[in-house]
Amino acid sequence: EFHNLLEPEKMLRGGNQMGKTQGGAAEMTMHSLALYPDWHTGRKFLVPPKIERPYDFIGWYGCTTSGKTRDGAQVKLLGDVRQEGGLGTGLIPLDNIVGKPTMARGISDFVDTINLTRETGGKAVLRGKTFEMGRTAWQVEPVDLIHGDEDPGDFEIYSECQARLTTTGGMIIWSMTPMLGVTPVRRHFKNKTPGTAEVLMTIWDAAVSKR
Repeated sequence: EFHNLLEPEKMLRGGNQMGKTQGGAAEMTMHSLALYPDWHTGRKFLVPPKIERPYDFIGWYGCTTSGKTRDGAQVKLLGDVRQEGGLGTGLIPLDNIVGKPTMARGISDFVDTINLTRETGGKAVLRGKTFEMGRTAWQVEPVDLIHGDEDPGDFEIYSECQARLTTTGGMIIWSMTPMLGVTPVRRHFKNKTPGTAEVLMTIWDAAVSKR
């Protein structure tokens, strides 16, 4: 249900360890590679926006800290880059990964940038970020898809994510366990702001997916 939503901003909400980050990373994988399963009836990123840039698709993903981004979305997407042969054991096949990832300075085993080839023949790039970097790290570049994992607390970073979609007509996906209560981002979806949608994943959904 979450993957097939057509709204430009969508939330996957649920409890801890249910697979929210996995779901967000799966969506990033589909769109960045232009590789969609037969059941996918949601939005597809097959034609790049008509703007000047070196990539057909640009995706950002990030969580609260570098450690949580690395151990969460990064591992889901790329595999454990700390292990020999770990790159390519995540959701993104090794065949689609171009060269070695660019690592962030001063952050252990944190991938800053990874280049990919798409099934359409074009080029894609994914960039890892964190909320602790502040809003300036979420500025400048026009982005097709942004996956935010967990609650940034305030609305500053989320508003920067919205701005990144201005020229691309892209999409924001957010995965969250609302541990901080009704924060601005939680309220944005709770109030059913136009252009938003959310799916609540319960333990029963997690259980069914494992059977």
